[in-house]
Amino acid sequence: MSDFLVSWGSAGSSSTGSPQAYPTPLDGLAPRPVSFVHGDAGGERLSRFLTDRIALITGSGRGIGRSIALELSRAGAFVVLVGRNAGRLERVREEVLAEGGRAEFSTFDLFQLGRIPEFLEDVESRWGAVDILVNNAGMAPTAPLATTSDDLWEQCFRLNLLAPEALSHGLLGGMTARGFGRIVHVASTAGLRGYRFTSAYCASKHGLVGLTKVQAAEIRRPDVTVNAVCPGFVDTDLTREAVQRIVAATGRSADEARSLLAAENPIGRLLAPQEVAAAVAFLCRPGSSSLNGVVLPLGGPIGHD
Repeated sequence: MSDFLVSWGSAGSSSTGSPQAYPTPLDGLAPRPVSFVHGDAGGERLSRFLTDRIALITGSGRGIGRSIALELSRAGAFVVLVGRNAGRLERVREEVLAEGGRAEFSTFDLFQLGRIPEFLEDVESRWGAVDILVNNAGMAPTAPLATTSDDLWEQCFRLNLLAPEALSHGLLGGMTARGFGRIVHVASTAGLRGYRFTSAYCASKHGLVGLTKVQAAEIRRPDVTVNAVCPGFVDTDLTREAVQRIVAATGRSADEARSLLAAENPIGRLLAPQEVAAAVAFLCRPGSSSLNGVVLPLGGPIGHD
């Protein structure tokens, strides 16, 4: 899952931060992801398909968000990086600039829902109207259902569902008026099925999937779309932390623990963050306007419980 924390050995833990992390692909497990920006899928015809578009990406200081920022920048977009850690955002900005792209960053705490309209006004006054919104930031606390506190439920829903809704609400009017817009919610396979010890997380991601479908159904504009990607387990810091918890709780080796997590993905391996980014970039293409309300599982087909 995009920001999924595994429950082994961590039943009482919680987090209020963005969970995305720098990628370290597993040795020999993940093939080279196809990029929809470079020559793999059409060469120059697709290489700069987002030129002059402005993309705002939350949780873009590391991991999946970082990969999305780089991918959209390679497609020509001016990327606005959003997160709470200025140091991480600056490092990603430098990466984008080093590749010849354009990027700026804005530090903002998405738990402050009431300040989101002010935040968006500031972003658009500084850098221009946002054409693409990628709601990637999220949290994934773990706890048994019986001990999941009210605070944990509220935190999870504020960041994973209410913040994406508020950001979408603030930008959709401008997108529809201009005749172009792309919103991509980074949900999770936890939005398609249930996992033990993740009640608040699963419920919030199910809500995000539902929001995607409702927004798409109500907008009904020719070139304004709302879609979601639902990654399974991704090779991020969170997954590596989960591996260590499994090792500590069960005595399994790190390789055995990684295999357990990889087996949760129907394809039998962990996803690379770049694979999630490639799917997001595809949904942002100008030619993807027929894809609206799509909920795309990544890592193989997911059955509903």
